[in-house]
Amino acid sequence: KKSGSPTSNGGDAIGMESNVRNVWVDHVNLLASGGESEGYDGLFDMKNNTQYVTLSYSTLRNSGRGGLVGSSESDRSNGFITYHHNLYENIDS
Repeated sequence: KKSGSPTSNGGDAIGMESNVRNVWVDHVNLLASGGESEGYDGLFDMKNNTQYVTLSYSTLRNSGRGGLVGSSESDRSNGFITYHHNLYENIDS
């Protein structure tokens, strides 16, 4: 659960940025207490050359955004991302 300031880590529950490689996140529960309206960003975000990432058997809930791959339409350096057997509950986008 996100706690404290929603601006830590850019407001993400898990955020990866700038040349991140070979990450496996498994069996986690990610949630925000009130969604984006309280200042929270995505629960699982990957930006700026993040590759070979897997999120598996996890739950993402109660947030304005479930996750992000890339920081803009021109950020095409992210790849080889796998989402496997996850539950999304009460996610706006």
